[in-house]
Amino acid sequence: MIQKKDQAEKLRRWFQRSKISVPAAESLMPPQESSPLFMKEKASALKGPFTGILFAVIVITVVILSAVKAYNTSHELSRLKEQQMQNSVSALSQTVQSLESALQNTAAQTSVLSQEISYIRRENEQLKKDVDQTTGERETLTGDLKDAQEKIAVLEQSRQATQDETARQMGVLRRTVGNLNAQIEAQAQHAEESRFAPKAQVVQVNSQYGFVVINQGAQQGVNEGNEFDVRRSDSVLGRIKVLQARKNVSAAQIVSGAGAIEKGDEVVLP
Repeated sequence: MIQKKDQAEKLRRWFQRSKISVPAAESLMPPQESSPLFMKEKASALKGPFTGILFAVIVITVVILSAVKAYNTSHELSRLKEQQMQNSVSALSQTVQSLESALQNTAAQTSVLSQEISYIRRENEQLKKDVDQTTGERETLTGDLKDAQEKIAVLEQSRQATQDETARQMGVLRRTVGNLNAQIEAQAQHAEESRFAPKAQVVQVNSQYGFVVINQGAQQGVNEGNEFDVRRSDSVLGRIKVLQARKNVSAAQIVSGAGAIEKGDEVVLP
């Protein structure tokens, strides 16, 4: 028994030097006498002096195998954890790269969008200026159009008034021409009756329209466009221009001396 305790103690010390945790030396002793195992081991112990050493070797082997298994399990777990960490790190690295690439793309897109926004803002400002200018021009054109419409209305009224006045004057002129023609006919008849008069003279004066009728016509050599002096005694009163020449009488416009020429004044023929 003392020899078995010494062997157990030696084994315990060897475990300590090998840094292997084992039970105390008493736990390496055979089971208690009351257990069946003790009875079996006691019977076996009778077979030889090496039974205690064999038992210790078995215990050591079991402990070593347990330790090796625990070590392998721990090492495998560590390797798996390391592999998982590496996979996680690799995945994270890829994610970071993807995020950096996406960030670069986003930065590029942001730059492009900023340029487009700046361009749109400039275009908007220019359009606003154009709208303001167009509004001002439209207001100016509206004012000009209103003024033009007012002027057109005034001109239309003036045109109507002018037409009315022209129509009135044309009526007066037609009546005057009719009167002149009647006078010319009368004077022509008178000149026909007195065609042997010794000299040409004014036989009718129309001061309102500046016409005179003389007792000489185409038969006496008077033609349209001829101009003659009109005199009284030795004084020249004015000048007339023939507008219409008939056979023995002519109508002439007073070129100068209006108001001075009277009926009976002499017409100086060439």
